[in-house]
Amino acid sequence: MTHSKSPKQYRQIFYSYLDGLADCPDRSLIEGEAFTRNRKIGLSRIARFIASLTSGSIRQQNLTYFKTHKIQVTDSAVCQARSKFDHTVLKTACLGFTDELVQESPLFKGKYRLIGVDGSNFPILPNPDEPQNCIPGHGLPHWGLHFNAAFDLNNRYYINYLVQSAEDKNENSAALQFVKEYDQPGTPIWIYDRLFFSFDLATQINAAQQKFVFRMKERSLHSLLDAGQTLDQPLDHESSRILISSQKAATRNRADLYKYVVRNSVELITPQNPTLLFPYRLIIVEIESQNESDGKPVKTMEYLLTNLSQEEFDADQIKELYHLRWNIEVSFRDLKYVLHGKQVHSRKQNQIEQEIDMAVMVYNLISAISKCALPKQPGMKLQYKTNRKALSEIVLRFLTGKALQKEVIWTIENEVVPIRKNRHFRRAKSSSASTSHWK
Repeated sequence: MTHSKSPKQYRQIFYSYLDGLADCPDRSLIEGEAFTRNRKIGLSRIARFIASLTSGSIRQQNLTYFKTHKIQVTDSAVCQARSKFDHTVLKTACLGFTDELVQESPLFKGKYRLIGVDGSNFPILPNPDEPQNCIPGHGLPHWGLHFNAAFDLNNRYYINYLVQSAEDKNENSAALQFVKEYDQPGTPIWIYDRLFFSFDLATQINAAQQKFVFRMKERSLHSLLDAGQTLDQPLDHESSRILISSQKAATRNRADLYKYVVRNSVELITPQNPTLLFPYRLIIVEIESQNESDGKPVKTMEYLLTNLSQEEFDADQIKELYHLRWNIEVSFRDLKYVLHGKQVHSRKQNQIEQEIDMAVMVYNLISAISKCALPKQPGMKLQYKTNRKALSEIVLRFLTGKALQKEVIWTIENEVVPIRKNRHFRRAKSSSASTSHWK
């Protein structure tokens, strides 16, 4: 499926949200009325500059970017301009742009939006002035910010995100915030990996008339099994439990009917409403995953908990929905390595979050532009898709006027890679920023 808009039109919409920052230049300022005068580097100009950042140093990119626009500024002026406004200005622009893209995006089965939720650590450079971002370890401590995201798995847009300091990292609270803030077209199907499940999150999704798919840990499921059911056999079974936060003689021995939860752990259980019905569907399937030590594929029994009906989704379809969650992991890789999210240009959290805000906005722009044409299919055996790295590089050049629209279209159609299903690689992990190009 292709969009009716061209790359030029998407670029114009992208820049309209950044240029709109100039309508109220003194908002969210840290140091007074820094952008109220007619300066060489206005708020929208510095936002455009941050959106163009790659892996080079600030000095190198300052010379390249501002020379192209025939503006002469010092490196110090650029750094001072970045320190004068709060990153939330750019996040607002990013989410506004995303909302416009999401409005025209197709829905799964015409009514659902598949959303993967996960988090990833962004390594940063040490800054003793911000100890909340120091992560202690067995060896030397490392520094990082935690990036939580709600990601449209079919259309490949970040529809919401939250950056937390290392000290405040809490993926479950971020996931709950995404559920409460969701206001996009379509009923969301929230898809989570292990460690995300809580009765509070699941019941909040139910109360909002939304859908969920959780991958579960084995030890979390024993209390949800009915009589005669085991975890070593395939299963697709609908059941329910009454959640209670107080133990009584009448409920203690009825594990098939009641489920005890810790007091105050479920927001919807109150003194006025001491019980809460929790309907669910438990699916046990064989799934192919990878060995964490060597990356080799292994087959295991996996456990999925959902509130999707058997009439609309069979077990294989639920399994495929969970498989799509991997797209958010791929997006983290692109955000860090293709769009240079790991190569930070500052030691301060506010400026680093500015770069993350713009990287997310550019990522969504690339996803929109990728649908302006269809990749060619040079072979009969495999299906091909556009090379995301090649497209990202040409779109970054296109943003700054160094590439033409026809070059972008050519890249979408001709820079292709085969889609190889069921491939497994050992996950690469890094705990430190990969560059010190912050000056």
